[in-house]
Amino acid sequence: MMKETGAPEAWRDFTVPLEEVMDRAMRWLPLMAAFTLLPHVLLWGLPDGPSWGALLPFLREAILLLAIVLLVYIVSAALHEGLHVLAMLLFAGVPVRTIRFGLRLREGVAFVHTSRPMTVRAYRAVLVTPGLVQGVVPAALGLALGEGWLTIYGFVMLASAVGDLVMLRLMHPLAPDILVRDHPDELGCQVFAG
Repeated sequence: MMKETGAPEAWRDFTVPLEEVMDRAMRWLPLMAAFTLLPHVLLWGLPDGPSWGALLPFLREAILLLAIVLLVYIVSAALHEGLHVLAMLLFAGVPVRTIRFGLRLREGVAFVHTSRPMTVRAYRAVLVTPGLVQGVVPAALGLALGEGWLTIYGFVMLASAVGDLVMLRLMHPLAPDILVRDHPDELGCQVFAG
């Protein structure tokens, strides 16, 4: 277990503005689709659409499906943050009492935060866990089994992990044993420079 290290001035901000995350998300979404949705269509084809006679029942089902999808997304977003917590506990040894959940309604961002330092190696594991569990695994299963809903779910969860992917990319030049901690107010972390 790591304790708070150094004076506040010993920590250097390593953050990304939300606008940059959104910009990268828009650039990366086609790439994510090219590795998930496009192969699914090439392997398994497009689903059959409704006939004109079945359009009204289809629209009713579509509205119900949209409500279910929204509910699943809300639960999945909470699970995403829970997976970050699990990774903090397993890979970084962060005590549960130091972890707090938050929500920035204006930006539509949920997050977990700890002020406890961890190595870059552990922080990378914390960042990558939800994208692997909720994005890569379901997308791969959907592709292998021909289950479109799994492929789409994996794509959506990968898209939801873009902030984590941006941070992974930003941290690329950092050595694995350097200490970092969550930034208290912004998307990113602080690097121990002492």
